This record gives sequence, C-alpha cells and structure tokens, in this order.
Amino acid sequence: MSLVEIAAPEKGYRVGEVTLTSVAFGLIFGVLITTIAGIYPANKAAMLDPIEALRAEG
Repeated sequence: MSLVEIAAPEKGYRVGEVTLTSVAFGLIFGVLITTIAGIYPANKAAMLDPIEALRAEG
C-alpha cells in the first residue's frame, strides 16, 4: 500500500505532484504573510514620536 492509497485512494493523486493550484496558493499565502509582516511594524513605528523613539533607543 503506497502513501497515495492511504492519503486519497479515490482521488488518484501522485506523491510530489505540483499543480497550478498549489503554486497559486503558495504565492498568495506568501504575499499575504509578507505584506502583514511588513505593514504591522511600519504602522506601529509611524505612530511613534521620532524624538521620543530616538531617546528611548540609546
């Protein structure tokens, strides 16, 4: 019994198959996470007073 038969015997998927759907999902997920990871700290930093932020840094 192969891994494919255990995972989805009725679907007939091949192990390691890369479909256009999986590539699109990966790209969309990556862009979404990267955007959130960039915008959140940028917005947080934009709300700080520059003088106070520099004073607290040192």
